[in-house]
Amino acid sequence: MSVWRLGQDRLPFGFPRSLDLDAAKASRPSIQFLATSGGDVRMRTAGVDGDKHVVFVADAPNVIEHYDRLFELCAPHARVTVVEPPGTGASAPARDFKFTLRAFTTCFEDILLHLGRETYVFP
Repeated sequence: MSVWRLGQDRLPFGFPRSLDLDAAKASRPSIQFLATSGGDVRMRTAGVDGDKHVVFVADAPNVIEHYDRLFELCAPHARVTVVEPPGTGASAPARDFKFTLRAFTTCFEDILLHLGRETYVFP
């Protein structure tokens, strides 16, 4: 199942403008989209609430679905989040996203503020 609807109007780097959000959310439980400065970022969060929150950032070509085993192993012990950065998987970059270190840093600040923790573990 493809989460992208093909169309002639494309964003930079060949991304189609139209994303089938329902299909992109339906592949796994607890997937959501978060509007950030970098665009609409797809993320999945699961696990137990406690003092540990592990955040993984998918590195293309890996996407959320490739992290199933990590969810299985880590979720009983900690809160686990996997994020697809703008331009990866089903995370559509904002039209003005620059793909610079500063742009990614600002986007991830938005994500961490949304998650609402003061301390994170980045493996």
